[in-house]
Amino acid sequence: QGDMESAQGFVLKSLEIRERLAAVDPTNSLSQRDLMVSHYMLAHVADAVLDYDTAAQHYKSAIAVLDRMIENGQNVEQSQQEREITANELRTSERGASRARAALADWETFISQPEHESLLSLRVLLLARAGRFDEIPQSAAMLRSLDAASAENLYNAACGYALCANVIAAAEGEELTPEQQSQRQEYIDLATACLRESIAAGWSDFEHIQQDPDLAVLRDLREFQALLPMPTEPDSAQD
Repeated sequence: QGDMESAQGFVLKSLEIRERLAAVDPTNSLSQRDLMVSHYMLAHVADAVLDYDTAAQHYKSAIAVLDRMIENGQNVEQSQQEREITANELRTSERGASRARAALADWETFISQPEHESLLSLRVLLLARAGRFDEIPQSAAMLRSLDAASAENLYNAACGYALCANVIAAAEGEELTPEQQSQRQEYIDLATACLRESIAAGWSDFEHIQQDPDLAVLRDLREFQALLPMPTEPDSAQD
């Protein structure tokens, strides 16, 4: 359901339990496979939050378990099939990790890369996850200005600006300075404009817009609500 933080916590607990069970009886193929599955699930969660290095580590751990099972003659055919699947997932994560490193390079290095335009959306997301909010506007502006700016690109630019606005918050008992208020409003205006352009370019997943935590700072604004389709009235009951 998209709650990756909770998912990760539960799978980590299962991994701790399954590691102990697998150590008690290494000949138990069910315990060994359960251990592999926990590593595989953690890798999937890490992939979902763009933590490709962690995903790769867990895929490698899953493969190590499968290799031991194959060597010990445990569910050999199934283990070989699952090893091939996991190895393919590992290669995908390693490619993702390479793209993530390229996306998070300093600005001059980043724009010198031939594929930098295709990495802009990923860069915005990764900068937000890394807490490097001061670098997001530069990337979001370029994402919005692309000649072939797509609905998805514009949506990601909107998310980037909204996250920048959200991070400008006053400390408890204090108020934003006029400069902070102005900067926050500028980011909100940019986020709203990009979201409007995204919808005009074809973005139609309004349920996602309403639930996306990246856009939380916009949710109560009249301008945001105006972008959403009006709810349809249910047909009145007929006698």
